[in-house]
Amino acid sequence: MLTTREYLWCDEGVILFITFAHQLGYETRLVDLLDKNGISRHTIAEIFQYGRWVTYDYTNRLVDAPYEKCAIFFKPTIRVRKYPKVYNFLVQNNFFLKKIALSLCSIPETSIPNFSKN
Repeated sequence: MLTTREYLWCDEGVILFITFAHQLGYETRLVDLLDKNGISRHTIAEIFQYGRWVTYDYTNRLVDAPYEKCAIFFKPTIRVRKYPKVYNFLVQNNFFLKKIALSLCSIPETSIPNFSKN
């Protein structure tokens, strides 16, 4: 993602972040902050720490903030998604499934640094 632009959208940033956290053994999930029409306007991460879910807002650089503070311009409703799901885990940890996923998304393997070494 960062090879074509110099920033990550909120969902891309939190997926990267919780992928690392999950690899370190933490339980993780995504939280979509929905506007009044049910459209996700912002995505944050939650990591189960200290016996509770702690919020991490990649874009606004907030830790353990309430949902309303992460959704700066609207009053959110919440949709929680478990992450990683089984298919995320399989694609992240299986070379051949990675190749298929890249092919389906029309992403050349040459654009992924050290892809063949994974």
